Amino acid sequence: MENNCTFLYFAYGSNLLKERLQLRNPSAMVNCVAMLKDYKLVFGNYKGLANDRWHGGVATIEHSPGDEMWGVVWRMNMSDLESLDSQENVTLGAYNPVDVSVNTKGQELNCRTYIMYSCVYAPPSPHYLQVRDLSLHQCLWLRALTVGGEIPYSTIPITTPKPSTSMCLPVLSDFASY
Repeated sequence: MENNCTFLYFAYGSNLLKERLQLRNPSAMVNCVAMLKDYKLVFGNYKGLANDRWHGGVATIEHSPGDEMWGVVWRMNMSDLESLDSQENVTLGAYNPVDVSVNTKGQELNCRTYIMYSCVYAPPSPHYLQVRDLSLHQCLWLRALTVGGEIPYSTIPITTPKPSTSMCLPVLSDFASY
C-alpha cells in the first residue's frame, strides 16, 4: 500500500471527484492518474437493489482480460480508512476492498480499491453520470499534465464533450504540481 501512516486508493467512479471524496475523507490528496489492466468499468446495483442515493446503477469494476481502465490514485491517511470503507458500504457487504496494481509513469503502484459483491447490471442514473462526467474532465486534464498525453475519448465508457478551456482552469491550478 504505502507506509504505516498513509495508503493509496484507486478511484474509478464518483470518488474521482475531489470534492465528493474529501467531504468524508479530508486527508485525500491526488497522487496521480493510473491505469488498471485487465479490468473494465461496469454499472449495477448490489443484489439488484436500487441505490437510494443515486437512483440507478453505480460504478464497479470487473475482471476482463485484455481491457484497461483509468482512474485516480489518492494518497490518504490511515485515519480515513474506516470512513472510506463506510462510504463504500463494506460493513453492509456491498463492496469488497481489494488490493490492485496500477501503472503510472512507468511504475507500478499497489492500491486499495473496491469491487461490488453480487452486482446486477443496471444503467447509471443521470445524476451519477453528471458527477462522473465532471470527474472525468478533471482526470483527462490531470493525465495530460502528468503523462503528457490524453486518454482517447473512444476509451471513456460514457459519452462526454471535450472539456472547454474554462473547465480546465480550476483543474490546472489544483493539479499543477503533479
